[in-house]
Amino acid sequence: MKTELLAPAGDLEAAYSAFYYGADAVYLGLKQFSARAEATNFSPEELDEITAYAHAHGKKVYVTVNTLIQEAELPTLMDNLSVCNRCQADALIVQDFGVAHLVKKCFPNLNLHASTQMAVHNLAGALAMKKMGFTRVVLARELSLPEMLEIKEKSGLEVEVFIHGALCYSYSGLCLFSSLTTGRSANRGKCVYSCRSAFRVNDRQYHPFSMKDLALEKDVLKLNGFSLKIEGRKKTALYVGAVTDYYRRILDTGKIDGGLTDNLKQIFARPWTKLHFNGKRKDVTDPDFVGHRGLFIGTVDKVFNHTISFRPDKPVARYDGIQIDIPGQEKPFGFSAENLIVGGKKVFEASAGQSVTMTLPPHHPFIQKGNAVYLASATRVKGAYPYTKPRPNEYKNRIGIDVDVFLEENRISACSGIYTAVVQGDFKPAKSPDRVFQSVKQSFEKTGENSFSLNNLTLHNPDNLFVPAST
Repeated sequence: MKTELLAPAGDLEAAYSAFYYGADAVYLGLKQFSARAEATNFSPEELDEITAYAHAHGKKVYVTVNTLIQEAELPTLMDNLSVCNRCQADALIVQDFGVAHLVKKCFPNLNLHASTQMAVHNLAGALAMKKMGFTRVVLARELSLPEMLEIKEKSGLEVEVFIHGALCYSYSGLCLFSSLTTGRSANRGKCVYSCRSAFRVNDRQYHPFSMKDLALEKDVLKLNGFSLKIEGRKKTALYVGAVTDYYRRILDTGKIDGGLTDNLKQIFARPWTKLHFNGKRKDVTDPDFVGHRGLFIGTVDKVFNHTISFRPDKPVARYDGIQIDIPGQEKPFGFSAENLIVGGKKVFEASAGQSVTMTLPPHHPFIQKGNAVYLASATRVKGAYPYTKPRPNEYKNRIGIDVDVFLEENRISACSGIYTAVVQGDFKPAKSPDRVFQSVKQSFEKTGENSFSLNNLTLHNPDNLFVPAST
């Protein structure tokens, strides 16, 4: 297969942002049976719109039906599968073997992708998926490049791998942490990320299970012929656009744009890791802090009278978001840079390398010299990823129909399949018989906002009669 850049879409805006910035495909969920149940997700009407848009532009849409299904949910599941079939989804990403069986039996036109929740981490697992009728396997995140390449070469399947985003401490699909601690199961789409919590170990309070974020960056160039998957169905359209643009540029140019790296880290970033892509590693957790950190821009030089001073290595503007690491606190301290002073004067922006003083908000925590400072959000970056989207109802999947029209002296009949419509009239010979067909065809092509489009029209008019367009 051709290398595919696959982006997340938690809502319609994120989907349009992904396509605008170069995604070849998006993956998304409906309101039920999605492993990201707390994302906005898609209604049937929105799914129809985005698949129609994608197909009109040579793109693809994969729908996640990747939770375990309970018996009482089967009628609703079948309704959802019918929606996916009607909206012409390019594939379903599935975890439950029962769902796979129902898709093969009732909706054989839908391709099946084996979700990473199936924990396929070796060639034998991939071959088992192939035997069951899956056309693609989404590998566990924990594999190395040689393992990925072997599975792709020997399985004969399309292979999808994660290249960027949040990681799970456990092997993909095998984590019961959230279920055991809160009763909310990841396999039902309701993970509460217990791995991000603080625990006391050997008299130390920290986050031993909190993973860094995966970021393969330029190593994606080693994955020719894979589907390259970005994690993030709970992220904003801004994030999706930025990370899609980042990897699209790498794939197209073979180079990393440092400015785009900085942008991405300001929108959302934990510390980055390549996990085990280049061999087994142990430094894959971020035990001291959780959540978004931002772009590192310097360390505190001075703290005085509710202000801090430091020399940022990137420009900082008024109202940008600043975060400072505070030892002993699980999250960095964040505030808005509302007052910037350079050389004793208030400024709107401090340039890189200038010594800048910022006023701290009331009740700030204890900050000391040497604390790390991050640019957590920047107004400039927030406006750097605009995207366009179509007008409402501009794209819609339509059902192609064939129509036969029979024109007689006293009536006109239109037939499609088992259905017939008849209008009575008094029809006379046409002055220009050749124009009658075009007039009738144009009338039947005006299908408005309904779900049909005209494939073929056959006019049966042996007496060369004329019929008004209004009729």
